[in-house]
Amino acid sequence: MRVRAVGFATLICLATAIGAGPATASGSRGPLFGAPSGPVEVGSLASTGRQRLTYTGSTDHLTVSAPAGIVGGETREVFWTPGARALADQQVCAVWDDTASSLDPPARNRQPGLALRIAPATADGRGVRAVTLTQNVYAGATWTFWVDVWSVTDPARPDFRGVEKFELDPIVGFGPTAVPPPWHVCARAQGRTFTFKIWTGTNPEPAWDDPTQAFTTRLPAGWDYPGHAGGYVGHLRAGEQSSFSQLTTSALYSAAPQPASPRAHRRIAPVATPMLGWPTYVG
Repeated sequence: MRVRAVGFATLICLATAIGAGPATASGSRGPLFGAPSGPVEVGSLASTGRQRLTYTGSTDHLTVSAPAGIVGGETREVFWTPGARALADQQVCAVWDDTASSLDPPARNRQPGLALRIAPATADGRGVRAVTLTQNVYAGATWTFWVDVWSVTDPARPDFRGVEKFELDPIVGFGPTAVPPPWHVCARAQGRTFTFKIWTGTNPEPAWDDPTQAFTTRLPAGWDYPGHAGGYVGHLRAGEQSSFSQLTTSALYSAAPQPASPRAHRRIAPVATPMLGWPTYVG
């Protein structure tokens, strides 16, 4: 389902994406996917009773909030810029101003993420598709990151597949030693290659081939279609918020896909298991 979220005047513009956001990677160049003057577009990946989140902000800062009617913490959405061009090879970067690891309560429910190749739902019944990178919220393992692919016709029955999970505690910390935000995150899709990198605070941005802070996986066949680049947010309960800064998107043209990181990561699919009040869907 395609809806417009209210109150968000401008998500990105050419000047801020070049000068204010995270550094544009080598091998990428304009044009941007869009320079909108209206609200963000939103696609629903998971929802109970068609519940929706609220988006407000400015060029440099976006806040996603759960209104009072949200129950269950299962709502998950992707968002992108209105009028953005759909391309297959693309990149998105953002600063997460708060994370699932943030100490302010509730510490383990807010789930930020990035989204690539967002294909909105269409009138012929085809549902939302997207490739997402998300911070885990299940059981407090907030140092875990997931790469998932989604094909959702009915948000009440979210259909997603776990591509790979990554244990990033050397970067973001572990439990009580978690590094406080801001966290800087970039992701790119080129063909079936999905690569992301993450760095914290005022640390320098790593290269795309950095073996300790950049990570690569291979998407399943059929997930190299054109779509939009944007963000993801999930699991907010009533009154909770998640904030993004300096969200930028760009088209990739000439950069060759990066080789996989030599670090080993166990492949695992999300498991639908309600446990101790945690959100039903893992990841």
